[in-house]
Amino acid sequence: MKTESVLLQNLCAPCACRCRYCLLCWDGKPVGVPWDRGARFALRFRDWMLENRPELRFRYTFGYAMEPPELREALRFLRRIGSPQAEYLQCDGLRIMEDIAYPDSRGRRIYLLPDGSYILIADGKEEVRGEAWLLADGVLSPL
Repeated sequence: MKTESVLLQNLCAPCACRCRYCLLCWDGKPVGVPWDRGARFALRFRDWMLENRPELRFRYTFGYAMEPPELREALRFLRRIGSPQAEYLQCDGLRIMEDIAYPDSRGRRIYLLPDGSYILIADGKEEVRGEAWLLADGVLSPL
């Protein structure tokens, strides 16, 4: 058997919420490793792997529903290390796109902009700069 990748997971990254989906909170005291401490470990482990086993792919994920107060910082970190979890965000045990955004788009137009993209409004015109998608009536299309 040949090892091709390593997936490191912090499945007990406590969030600030006590929601009905949480398996990690008892008596109001979260258990597990905070995301920032887990991220520092993951970064050290990834650097070690790049130096000692560069042929292996490395992935890092948080579990189960990750909602730290530092959510944007956590997403930037996940993107920086190439983790696919940055694209499959889940909060409160719900899948944001499938369970929230798609139903909300019925009869509406929702513009999705990743970090670094923006809408420039000048001289009565609107122009999207960077990547963007339109979510309308449950259909996601690139702009």
